[in-house]
Amino acid sequence: MLVFCVFWALPCRAQKKTKAEIKITKIGCEPVKTPRFKDSTESEKDYWGRFYVKFELQASGGRDDWLDSVDIVWKIVCTDKTTNRPKLYSITVTYEDIEKGGGHNACIFLKPKFLKRFTNSKRFVPGDFSIYVEFQVDGQKIASEIDTKPSHKNIKNWHKEEADRGRSERYLIPKSKSPFASLDYDYWENEKAAE
Repeated sequence: MLVFCVFWALPCRAQKKTKAEIKITKIGCEPVKTPRFKDSTESEKDYWGRFYVKFELQASGGRDDWLDSVDIVWKIVCTDKTTNRPKLYSITVTYEDIEKGGGHNACIFLKPKFLKRFTNSKRFVPGDFSIYVEFQVDGQKIASEIDTKPSHKNIKNWHKEEADRGRSERYLIPKSKSPFASLDYDYWENEKAAE
């Protein structure tokens, strides 16, 4: 009987939904120039692509007004100049200690070499990139937003496809691994430290 109760409780526990609620207020992207540091004397600075999301934590799902952690799955589509076909890139970043309320911001970056190698532009052009952002708590989707550009409208459900893992890992990076890591530190949500 005890064994039956244990096995019966496992599926019930696995199906338990989180009570956390997030409202996405804006997603977008923009070009940003490599920051200038006081001792930097080398060549001209390149343009990076910054993808961002603004959101509110409406309910933490816990006993206090804090969400311990949330995963943001970022998916980006861009037309590859070498094949003239859209290609999907993705990265998941974990953010910690989200306080209930608004004014939350998170971002990732696209390296400048990507633009030179795979697009026809040396500067980041926001209209070239479609964006999908999905918030997950304990693997459960709690919010998502999509911004599909006109050049990608004919790709149905692109955000459900598998991304190019090799290029994603090479060119998309979290803020903490970018040259922007220490800039506007309190404006952006805290990423989970690498273990």
